[in-house]
Amino acid sequence: MATTKDKILATALQLFNEQGSEQVSTRHIAEAMGKSVGNLYYHFEDKNAIIIRLYEQLVEKLNVGFDQMQAIDVNLEIMMQAVKFTFSTLYEYRFLMINFVHIMRSIPVLKQSYQALTQVRKAQFRYTFDQLIVQGMVKKEALEVPFEYLQLQSTILGDFWISEAEILYQGEEKDKVKYFTEMQLYNFYPHLTDAGKTVFKNSITSLFDS
Repeated sequence: MATTKDKILATALQLFNEQGSEQVSTRHIAEAMGKSVGNLYYHFEDKNAIIIRLYEQLVEKLNVGFDQMQAIDVNLEIMMQAVKFTFSTLYEYRFLMINFVHIMRSIPVLKQSYQALTQVRKAQFRYTFDQLIVQGMVKKEALEVPFEYLQLQSTILGDFWISEAEILYQGEEKDKVKYFTEMQLYNFYPHLTDAGKTVFKNSITSLFDS
């Protein structure tokens, strides 16, 4: 059963996603719930505390998903599923990505947390990348590109596609995550071997079937 704290977070997430966190106050959240602002402050000292907890929720969801996938032997299809999972999960908390710079500047503790998280993700990316080379899915020539650049390119595309979509995407809302997930995956396509490209083509057609 959802607690009051859970309901506050769910309401805040909906309002932040719809209107942007800078436009929504604690009073707006309380009014949407039919509660007093005082009741909200009993659970969260201010709006930043709500944003911090929503960020933590996002990271927790991503970590659980990654842990489950890491329990399976890494392969190209699993990597593609991981990108889909990441983009879908980020979209659930899209206000964080749309207002990313403002939020990180306003809440230094989140900036520090994010910087630490990127180091963990970098290690995960390195491991996956090396495994795909060993499996013959990624060309050895990909090693000629500085790994730092490959990883950073992936991070930038992964973190800021939602901001780009807010401005330039012209398709149906229901297709947004699929469109940008495929964009990220096809960015990796030139580094694949012929065997890797075969697996890629077989997997991408069914990636969003379920």
